[in-house]
Amino acid sequence: MKRLLLPSVLFVTFLSLAGDPVSTFESKVVRETRVDGDTVFSTHDALAAIHRLVDRDAFAGMSRNEVLRILGNPEDLNSFNQAHEQDDAASLTYRFDHGLGGWEFTFHFADGKLSSISKRSLD
Repeated sequence: MKRLLLPSVLFVTFLSLAGDPVSTFESKVVRETRVDGDTVFSTHDALAAIHRLVDRDAFAGMSRNEVLRILGNPEDLNSFNQAHEQDDAASLTYRFDHGLGGWEFTFHFADGKLSSISKRSLD
């Protein structure tokens, strides 16, 4: 009996598209950074990953704590983010800056669930 082995990236993508809104692999990629001197930047892969997640509505219906579990605290992501408010209704803003620009994503919440995501180019 032969076993077909899929490359791990394809397998994880398949699992993610099969029902799990955000895979462990995607959660790790979106947090990837590189360091240059004292500055921590998001990687190009991290920026591509957050775009894919937002574009496919992977965060739809999530609570603020669920978004924090997936993306982490904004201030821990790179050198360009600020501390977030502890209030459950407060928005979360994440800047994915790779050193030559990037994007800022703000997650807005209402009634304990994600209500919208706004994005702004940093270029």
